[in-house]
Amino acid sequence: MLFRSAELGLAKIFTDLVLSGSTANKLSISMIIFFVLLSLMARLSHYFQRTQRISFLSQSISATNLRYKENSWNHSLAIEIINIFTHILQVLVVLLFLGSLSIAMGLITLSGFIVVLWFQGNLYVNQEDFQRELVRAKYKSRLIPVETRLLTRIRSGEIGVLFSGFISILLLVILVLIYSHGLISAANSIITFFGIRLIGTNLNSLSSSTMRFARALVNSSVSTFKVTESSSNIENLMG
Repeated sequence: MLFRSAELGLAKIFTDLVLSGSTANKLSISMIIFFVLLSLMARLSHYFQRTQRISFLSQSISATNLRYKENSWNHSLAIEIINIFTHILQVLVVLLFLGSLSIAMGLITLSGFIVVLWFQGNLYVNQEDFQRELVRAKYKSRLIPVETRLLTRIRSGEIGVLFSGFISILLLVILVLIYSHGLISAANSIITFFGIRLIGTNLNSLSSSTMRFARALVNSSVSTFKVTESSSNIENLMG
């Protein structure tokens, strides 16, 4: 999250310098150095967070009162929760940054973000219902092909990706219109372009994460789905 905002800040400085046609002064150089160091620190923290989270989650789950602590779906559920919150927080940080460049464009982008969340939320509800049906089928010895199980989840995630892509394109068209009417500077419009692309990337990942979250939730030990109460201690993550 910090890494993304630092990248945009660094891009903002370079864009201002290039478009203004002026040479970098001491203040600009110090700001560039600051953002470069911030980006490196954020990247390192991101690396350690990604590599150490499994051990942290395992210890946290072991300390709970869950009935089946060794159910591997618990770990999958915890990972997807982290992923979902990370993507949303990254989008919010970028939205704040874009709002500081142009209030109008920031509000429009926020509206697009809310629409995408609503659409992906509907996809999630349908996917959770489908995952429950898969569990029912397993305990009723009803065979559902692996292709159907995987394709349905992946298709739902990709539909969410397509929709967020459509909203991103629409936002870019609006950005061009706002710039053509002189409501945003050239430098800020370039940064906003990259910001919208960054938000789109996070929304794409969010769509896939929510579909995996639905699968993990239904199969995890925290599920309230009654038919899973007799499930084995360790579930197969490839199911």
